[in-house]
Amino acid sequence: MVELGPGDGSTTRALLTAMPPDAKLLAIELFAGLVDILQTIDDARCIVEHADAADLEFLMRRHDLGQADVIVSGIPFSNLAPEQAAQIIDAVYRVLAPGGTFVAYQVRDQIKSLAERLFGEPEVCFVPWNLPPVSVYRWTKAAEPVVKSALVPVV
Repeated sequence: MVELGPGDGSTTRALLTAMPPDAKLLAIELFAGLVDILQTIDDARCIVEHADAADLEFLMRRHDLGQADVIVSGIPFSNLAPEQAAQIIDAVYRVLAPGGTFVAYQVRDQIKSLAERLFGEPEVCFVPWNLPPVSVYRWTKAAEPVVKSALVPVV
């Protein structure tokens, strides 16, 4: 499992609780202060990396993780440059195993058009009681990419 933008680790801890004992969780966080908090998680299955999510493929190889079955993202894609956001989505697609699940919880809906071009139409659940309210997008990776046209080319 991979978590992109785990923040303070609230979701990370929940994922670890739900994961089987032999699973691994690669948590990739860009901000050093949050990495310090994540490193206090006392679970050998959790690998914390202070890195950019765009380095996902390199980090997966570094830890000999193969392809991910699940990738969860809290990265606010609406705050990223379109090219940077597309680069991360492309990396997610490449490291996710066929039949794997990509989940992103977002305040805004930019993720939908970014990921649709490779993953197709998502399942969407709106969570109004979260502060701020979020939409949870879920895709299952098909054997072949959907490849819809987009403003940003597939890298």
